[in-house]
Amino acid sequence: MATIVYFCDESSFHDTHMAVAGLAVNKDTLPSILVELGQINEDYRVISEVKWENSKSRRANTHMAYIDFLFRLIQENRAHVHIRFAPFNDYDHLLSGQKKRLATVGKMHYQLLLHRALRFYGEACELIIHPDGGACTEKLPNLIDSLNYDGRTKHGHKNSSVKRIECKDSKFEPMLQLLDVTLGALTAYKNNRHKQLNADHHHSRQAD
Repeated sequence: MATIVYFCDESSFHDTHMAVAGLAVNKDTLPSILVELGQINEDYRVISEVKWENSKSRRANTHMAYIDFLFRLIQENRAHVHIRFAPFNDYDHLLSGQKKRLATVGKMHYQLLLHRALRFYGEACELIIHPDGGACTEKLPNLIDSLNYDGRTKHGHKNSSVKRIECKDSKFEPMLQLLDVTLGALTAYKNNRHKQLNADHHHSRQAD
């Protein structure tokens, strides 16, 4: 039975629209992807974590290389990406409990895992899930039984496909960085922040 490694992250927590996303790769394919990503880092002399929020004009090529690489992986069917946008300011986060927005994001991650990761891969594959660690995702490792139960009752699975949920620090997990950059770019576009980013890049090039 194949094993799918599923990385998930969120973006634009305090913006009008936020998003959660998952990146699915076959465990057997993952090592070669990491080698190619490492080559990109070497080519662009990356020495620190690559994140959308540190996208500057001088590093734009690095971020574009990440985005292009992820789209190539999708085109070559070596990876799948699932994204859900949400009008976050329209939600009543008090309904999510004491943690408010944090809890809402946590629930969105759960729904992403249930209706994408389990729905698409749970019938035929085992799942190892790596959320980006933080207050939004800290409870997910305790919800394996709930996810497997919902997978059986809502998607008709006969097995318990989720084998492990382990939060990772994106600083040390290249695949989370790969997802973060593309998700951040798409969410910035959704919130019309790409116009400001383009203006900042233009002014920076003039200063150079």
